[in-house]
Amino acid sequence: MTFTSILQNKLFFILTLSLVLGIFSVSDVFAEIDYNEIEIQSTSTILFERNDVNIIVATVQLSNNSDEKFPSSGNYFYLVSSGKYFDEVSAYKIDIGEKVCPSFSDIPSDVSREIILCYEVPKNLPNSSYSLEILDSNKSWCDDALTSDYREVCQELKKSILSPQKVNYDEYIKKFILRNTNIQVDFNSIDLIEQPGFNILNINFDVSNLSSNEIIYYPSSIFAITPDGTSYTSQLYNLANIGYDEDECSSWSIEINPKLTKSYSYCFEVPQGINTFDLAIREGGEIFDCDTNFTDCTEYILNISNPNFVALNQPTPDPVEDTPKQTSQTNASSENKLKELEKKIKALELANKKLQNTVDELQNKLTQSGDSPPKIKKEIASFVDETKDPQSYVDRYNNEASYKEWFDENFPDYTIHEAVGKREPVPNWIKNNAIWWSEGKLSEDDFVNGIEYLVKNGIIKVD
Repeated sequence: MTFTSILQNKLFFILTLSLVLGIFSVSDVFAEIDYNEIEIQSTSTILFERNDVNIIVATVQLSNNSDEKFPSSGNYFYLVSSGKYFDEVSAYKIDIGEKVCPSFSDIPSDVSREIILCYEVPKNLPNSSYSLEILDSNKSWCDDALTSDYREVCQELKKSILSPQKVNYDEYIKKFILRNTNIQVDFNSIDLIEQPGFNILNINFDVSNLSSNEIIYYPSSIFAITPDGTSYTSQLYNLANIGYDEDECSSWSIEINPKLTKSYSYCFEVPQGINTFDLAIREGGEIFDCDTNFTDCTEYILNISNPNFVALNQPTPDPVEDTPKQTSQTNASSENKLKELEKKIKALELANKKLQNTVDELQNKLTQSGDSPPKIKKEIASFVDETKDPQSYVDRYNNEASYKEWFDENFPDYTIHEAVGKREPVPNWIKNNAIWWSEGKLSEDDFVNGIEYLVKNGIIKVD
């Protein structure tokens, strides 16, 4: 027996044993799909314009009516237009995401499935009729088989498809953005602040994390969107020059632990003449990131209509807490309280003046009698240069830790204001108390406690 005979016998034995053991089936090895049992129905065709080429995306419904699976490989889908054939291309080759141009898997027997096919075509290709041609081998092989005595003619299936519709890619992939259900956003204040040549949209809002995981949204994923679809990212802008705190515009990420709520303030430079926006908080990055299989894009959108407009150069106070709507009767009551407060302040000032006169008379009498007058007011500290502004010493004390430590150690019996001969300023909270008391938001007892603080600390002196 020759070597060739031995080899043939071994191969026959291995194949027979494999079939007996069920390693292979006859259908898997020898069966071939019958194209006569395949149906194609065109459902949509779109076209993305590029600078140098166009991208055509054809969606069809393929029905496999045979007894065999329709394999994802070994079949060739050609786009045919104006007598030219174009090979199917992958998303990677044309720089488009896998959601727009996904690959498809085997289609089982008696199953109908939607498949998406992508093609790169010249820009000068006439926008005439388009069709799909499916072959069970590549085009060159099938063409040669027509004239060859040794090759079997290829199976062929042709189907006209819908004419392509031009679509903007960035708009098209927005359909892959899902609604974000992990957060809830509530507005606190919305200001549209006029600037030379543009406006600043300043939005203060609360974000609640409804999920069981930490959430993180970066500033590049937070947008103000105008009605024409243009997106504007947030950026830091100093509003101090128009009466706002410079911290009103944040450049920080939104980071919240589960079941918590935090406040944020963002600013957007937007065109003038627009007062309707969408606030969009997106998860998944930029729009083009949504056309991938690596991430799911979600978006939370709230509409903004007619924000509070602040005209250019209009003085704007620091934002304050929202107060209940007041009736005309309430306004009148507030005005009366304010007048009453003014009278009391004037009375306190008059009493202080009278007290000072009394102190001066007492000092004169003591001087005339030869006795040393008591020190009613502390002398200016020795280190103070009286040609300098006393406030400069106060500022150093408040802003320089080493200076404050030196002063407290060497002048323990003085406050910084006493040392430089400057009256202690009325605290801001006292001023706020007066306003709130006049508006009925602070009780009289609480307001009186504030006045007592002023008296006890020598800021206001009464008899």
